[in-house]
Amino acid sequence: MTICKIEGCTSKARQRGRCKKHYRQWRRDNPIVSLHREPENRKAIPVNPYRTAWQVRVKNGSVCEKWQSLEAFAQDVHPKPAANYRLCKIRPKEVYGPTNFIWREQVKRIPGENMTDYAFRLRVEQLSRFPDFERDRQLMKAFGITQDQFDQMLKDQGGGCAICKRPETGKSRTKKIKSLSVDHCHDTGEIRGLLCFDCNVSLGKMGDSPERLEAAARYIRSHHAPKLKVVI
Repeated sequence: MTICKIEGCTSKARQRGRCKKHYRQWRRDNPIVSLHREPENRKAIPVNPYRTAWQVRVKNGSVCEKWQSLEAFAQDVHPKPAANYRLCKIRPKEVYGPTNFIWREQVKRIPGENMTDYAFRLRVEQLSRFPDFERDRQLMKAFGITQDQFDQMLKDQGGGCAICKRPETGKSRTKKIKSLSVDHCHDTGEIRGLLCFDCNVSLGKMGDSPERLEAAARYIRSHHAPKLKVVI
């Protein structure tokens, strides 16, 4: 068994002649450029510690044109505050760039904390940074549109329901005004517009049947004006 090269250490050597503990310390002391092999070796290969973070984001197409270069990326994001910090966006809908990144401390699990409570804390932290994250996720999962597309549809409708032209008045459990509902064809999945709760439920109760809706409209018109009664 090979022993760690650090004097006084008797642990097993794992990388670069060092044990796991001393290897991590060595990496922290060399934040810019580390080596695949020891400096005294002839064929030392320089490695950028930000390469992995850069490769993942380039592969996803989420970096700006300048950051297509690893050197430019590493120069802008350096230095990393600590090992438990992660590179995040300031504006989640834009690509990573010199003005759209931040090193954010990761939410770590507290000793003795169960996974349910830990996941809840992660979710709260995420929603505090990106309030529209959950709304974006729900819209994309259910209808295949983003929050920006929803906002544009609402603007095109004048800010109200596509049928009655009135804004939504229904409230959620937290007593906040709900957003308009996304109305779509249940046969084709095509999105037709944004409706208030009452109009959306009415269409559903009528089975999206034009005949039934027209019959209902004729019925309402025929009984709209009450007949005059002659009193003697």
